[in-house]
Amino acid sequence: MNREKPRCSGNSKAGKPCGAAPTSSGLCFFHSQPAKAVELGRIGGRKNGRLPSHDTSLVLTSQDARTARDTLAFLYENVLNRRIGPAQATALIKITELRLKLEERTDLSKVEKLYEELKQAIETRDVESAEPEDPFAEDEQEAP
Repeated sequence: MNREKPRCSGNSKAGKPCGAAPTSSGLCFFHSQPAKAVELGRIGGRKNGRLPSHDTSLVLTSQDARTARDTLAFLYENVLNRRIGPAQATALIKITELRLKLEERTDLSKVEKLYEELKQAIETRDVESAEPEDPFAEDEQEAP
């Protein structure tokens, strides 16, 4: 005894019979209330995690993120509060890592320090080579 389950008498967009269970009207929930399907679709779309393009409260400036730790704390807080989605946070973390690598390679304070040391070494060498030699120094060394 193979009894078929009752099915909705409506058709899908592809023209095939709908496979959902029918209500008392003979149609499934969505075929009997098409406006409800649209409404539920909009609700799901809003929960998709996309931020509105006009939301400027989440702009992270270089003054806010003086260190990578500040940036990560900002991202952590905003992911927890669902203001930033995990995918956006991951992208921002990758950008932060690249910024740190770039800063390590172009740390101007180290370059400036090396420049000053080299400049002092050159000045010291020039001063030492410019001093006149003592003519009596040779005489003292030659006399036994």
